[in-house]
Amino acid sequence: FRFYPDRRSIWNAFLGLQIYTVILFGLNWLLGSNYFYIMHKPPTASLLDYFGPWPWYLIVCEFLALLIFWLVYLPLHPLRSRPGVSADSS
Repeated sequence: FRFYPDRRSIWNAFLGLQIYTVILFGLNWLLGSNYFYIMHKPPTASLLDYFGPWPWYLIVCEFLALLIFWLVYLPLHPLRSRPGVSADSS
């Protein structure tokens, strides 16, 4: 299909994650649930314990998600920079 991600794809994915998180926050509030651990940390020890109390661990997770998006994108970047390769080529 010759689709190649660009930098804008990272921000689109991050925006999608934000929208999904806001929807889950509302669902968690309505249902009394804790999907994505948005409302509070899990009752058992977890990696989230190193990220601080609520809501600070959510902010750390946001930065980690953005870092992971960039790390996934970086190996694909050379594909975009090759001559003759573009996102809209068929």
